[in-house]
Amino acid sequence: MAKAVIMPKFGMAQEEATIVEWLVKEGDFVENDDPIAEVTTDKVNMEVGAPAEGYIRGFRFQEGDTVPVTKVIAYILKEGEEPPTVDEDPIPTVEAERTEPTVKVEPALEEVKASPVARRVADAQGVQLTQVAGSGRDGRITRADVERHLTTGTPAAVVSDVAGVRATPAARRVARERQLDLSLIPGSGPHGRVQEADAHAFQAAPRMPAPSYAVTGEPVLVPLEGMRKTIAERMQASAQNAPHISFTLNVDMSRVIAFRNSVNERLPAGQTKVSMTALIVKLTAWALRRHPFMNAYMRDDGVLLLPNVNIGVAVALESGLIVPVVRDADQK
Repeated sequence: MAKAVIMPKFGMAQEEATIVEWLVKEGDFVENDDPIAEVTTDKVNMEVGAPAEGYIRGFRFQEGDTVPVTKVIAYILKEGEEPPTVDEDPIPTVEAERTEPTVKVEPALEEVKASPVARRVADAQGVQLTQVAGSGRDGRITRADVERHLTTGTPAAVVSDVAGVRATPAARRVARERQLDLSLIPGSGPHGRVQEADAHAFQAAPRMPAPSYAVTGEPVLVPLEGMRKTIAERMQASAQNAPHISFTLNVDMSRVIAFRNSVNERLPAGQTKVSMTALIVKLTAWALRRHPFMNAYMRDDGVLLLPNVNIGVAVALESGLIVPVVRDADQK
């Protein structure tokens, strides 16, 4: 009987994903859990695994197509079977909507108790699960544990799994182990996919790619996808839904600069210096704690005062702008 391959749902709020690359061809024989396609959401690239053993046929979508979650994208067939027609595609069930994507677990991490979501978040952020304390049942690591480790534990030194970067799992592993930024590695694979050899070569002779768009006579359209698409949508939504008010005044920062210099002078050699951004975040959090109406939401039924002071800090990467959140910034 034909086994449908559906577009998995990687996150609670996810509604669709884009097929980056088919890793197999029509008619190829695959085994259970073999990677058959690479897909991307607005947060991360993942591989879709085969749900059964057989011959893959009946591709419903092409590379570059954006597909709703739980939609059938292909079929796994036994020898001699034919794929159903589009009209015969099954209606997604509740079980289908909860389908977890295939997650390849590194051998060293197989003994670590962690939820599938926690493993995906850890893999995407370059976090070693052996360094994360679990708060779940029997010490099981949850997604909240990984996010807490990112906020308060030893952070990843380099963004090695930038969303939207096409890379093989082996290349991502090399980037994490050797603290390489995937967004800076030129890919030699299909559609610019970063291969393991590319990561090794980049470490030996790192270089900054300089993509350019030659605009001579006609306008050039650069498609928005992945991280850049999400940035554009959220910036537009922010401008439309939140009133923006600017207030400007001059502040004498000489004592802050002197304090920063004195702190950095006392730090051990090689330790990351305290930045001016860190001090501004701390001072902003201090002010928000003392003025709770500035740390609030306006709702139809009133003003919702928030108990925690969480501050987003814009960080520019080569592949786009991200805003990591410093949680409970007033307590740090």
